Amino acid sequence: MPKSALIITRADAAFGHGHLTRSLTLAAAMRGEGVKVEVLLLGDEGALQHARARKEPVNFFPSWELRYAMRRSMLSQLLCDLYQGKRPQLAVFDMYDFADTYWARRFFSELFPETAFIGLDIYKRREGEERPEREAYKPVAFSLIINSLLAPFGAHETQVGGVRALCGTDYLILPPELSQAAMWQGGGDDATIPVMLGASTRDPHDLAQIKPATLRAVHALNELTERKFALLSAYPDALAPLCRENVKPTRLLTPAKFYEMLAASQCAIVSAGVTLYEAAHLGVPVAVVPAVPHEQVTARKFAEAGYGIQINARGYAASQIRDALAKLAQPAFAREQSAAGRKLVDGKGLERVMRELRGIVCAND
Repeated sequence: MPKSALIITRADAAFGHGHLTRSLTLAAAMRGEGVKVEVLLLGDEGALQHARARKEPVNFFPSWELRYAMRRSMLSQLLCDLYQGKRPQLAVFDMYDFADTYWARRFFSELFPETAFIGLDIYKRREGEERPEREAYKPVAFSLIINSLLAPFGAHETQVGGVRALCGTDYLILPPELSQAAMWQGGGDDATIPVMLGASTRDPHDLAQIKPATLRAVHALNELTERKFALLSAYPDALAPLCRENVKPTRLLTPAKFYEMLAASQCAIVSAGVTLYEAAHLGVPVAVVPAVPHEQVTARKFAEAGYGIQINARGYAASQIRDALAKLAQPAFAREQSAAGRKLVDGKGLERVMRELRGIVCAND
């Protein structure tokens, strides 16, 4: 392994915190092998609090500042101040690759001329595109690209602009709390169903900011009075006035508590983000409500592979959710779903990524 490494990630209301969790998990694993690791977080206050809750040190820069050229230059100077002379042997770009910054290529080449660069899920994503091995951004010359999301299930190797690329859920880095959680055993008929549909609003006091998709889902859940739902959100107070007695807005739980709740549930309702992969690993049967266009592709891929019932992204009718939950309550079908999910996400991604990083560094020593 290298003696030093830098991990750069972005996490905020738009990107979510899954990428930050992955970066912190990777950093902890590398530190366990004696590597001096620094994490640069481009994020918002929520992401910073997330890192602090995990007691992981990060260097923070507000992500919203990157919209302006002058402030991107500020980030350039910040990096110079932080890392000049350190010259990490390895730099990992998690999701955000500085492709929208005019100074990126020259800056990284000059600051880290002998560094091996690794990319995690840094491909261009256009609506309607399904495969991750399309041409990647190139702010630097990458030694390896690893795309674990929106990829063929299992493991798949290809080339991206002449660079070796590994794709598939076999390279998915999951939070350590997930590996410690009990696998799904099937909850009773009266079990509360957790609902995770992404951020509901950016302003907890402004109901007008709640996403239309979330509003439609809440109205549909309100009609299903025969079921109990825990609507997990960063802003439960904003959602509370919209919910009936059977829908309880609940503040986001700690990862361990959330996975415990998932494992004890009859099923779950999730968007097609990182939570879908986590539920698959635990084997929890799910109804999938895509929140944005690229999530529709993800939901369909999972359904085609035998896991998850996709809810019409434009509908969210109570009848659709009722039908999906009724099907998921059938013991034989639920067991099939559980087995399919566990097969798709085996939870060994971190050790596979670490093995690849060892090989990359050895090749560059």
